[in-house]
Amino acid sequence: MVNPQMGDRPAFMRLQIRSWRQFSEIDLAFHPRLTVITGANASGKTTLLNILGRHFNWQSQLLGVPEGGGRQYWRSDGRAEERAGVRSVGTLWYELGGQTDLLLYPDPSSAEQTLNLNQQQAVPGLYISSHRSISRYQPLVNIPAQFSSADVVFEQFFAEILNRYSGAYTAKNPLTAMKEALIAAALFGRDSESVEANPEARDVWESFQEVLSLVLPGSFGFVRLVVRSPDIVVVTTNGEFLMDAVSGGISSIIELSWQLLLRSRAYRAFTVCMDEPENHLHPSLQRSLIPGLLSAFPTISFIIATHSPFIVTSVADSHVYVLEDVAGAGISSRLLDQANKSASADETLQRVLGMSTTIPMWVEGALAEAMAAFEIGGATAENLRSLQLAMRSVGLQDQFPAAVNSLSRAGDA
Repeated sequence: MVNPQMGDRPAFMRLQIRSWRQFSEIDLAFHPRLTVITGANASGKTTLLNILGRHFNWQSQLLGVPEGGGRQYWRSDGRAEERAGVRSVGTLWYELGGQTDLLLYPDPSSAEQTLNLNQQQAVPGLYISSHRSISRYQPLVNIPAQFSSADVVFEQFFAEILNRYSGAYTAKNPLTAMKEALIAAALFGRDSESVEANPEARDVWESFQEVLSLVLPGSFGFVRLVVRSPDIVVVTTNGEFLMDAVSGGISSIIELSWQLLLRSRAYRAFTVCMDEPENHLHPSLQRSLIPGLLSAFPTISFIIATHSPFIVTSVADSHVYVLEDVAGAGISSRLLDQANKSASADETLQRVLGMSTTIPMWVEGALAEAMAAFEIGGATAENLRSLQLAMRSVGLQDQFPAAVNSLSRAGDA
């Protein structure tokens, strides 16, 4: 499958992993635009993203549970494996040809597992962690005397993200770094009697607002950004807000868009790995986020790990993989068909993510009591009315026909 907008580019083509950690058999063929990885907690979604993220200077620990001073090392699935020598646990293929083995180096004395990619190729990209930055309001004290190149601005912003992720102290939070760069872009982007315009600054200032108009939800009513020194004001049809004062979900989208825009200045096509982009987002934002990003950045490949049924089903032309444990054999990957991708959120939670029901637990308990009473008393008219009233009391009156059908099937069995 080739996307004419993407062309030949350094990107990931396929990832296979065998009998390592909780994984039994993983086989992911990456879509040119959007690959979604979903599954329950501890199914290994973030581990897969972290392997790819090594190409983008994103280093994370891989931890196991040591059994002691011997040669065995306990995998996360509870089985011991021999640690006598280096072994390959998988293979990663690249779009431009070539591949690299995933080599596990044993160290019985350490909880940290060393995984090397012996033939790793250069793939441009960006890793977006599930840990969103929390930034307190900081009024700008110094206005930059120039607009640095977009690549330098990106590296500065990403360094602040890494500092926060690793727990390092920094006096400047990521949002402050973004505001400084935006104010410099606005100030030096246009000619005036005293300032000679910087074309790149102007393009970044205008392009960022174009991106926001595509990615932010229509209900937010984004109009433009305005500098009212020392702050950035977000102007919407619903009012004006300091950039620091928008909701957590909107702030998350703004920071995400800023990173993608800056990275796109250096690379025409690249890959973005995103872990749980639904964090802080209302369901309506989860539903619209990925289509908006694909529209705003037509040459980016997205690889996303998510729990959100709204993200799983948000784009038809995509590859969606479910990580699941089949009969206790370990985690394997399953490519969803189009019917599953077009399902509703409730259907996705049940058919794809394996939830037995999507109703609240207290409702499930009340319904179980009503069903048990019905089964004891038998299928009399009085008992049917009692069941209907019990279901109505917890807001499930629309499910009454399905409940009766399920009881009928159980009786036939």
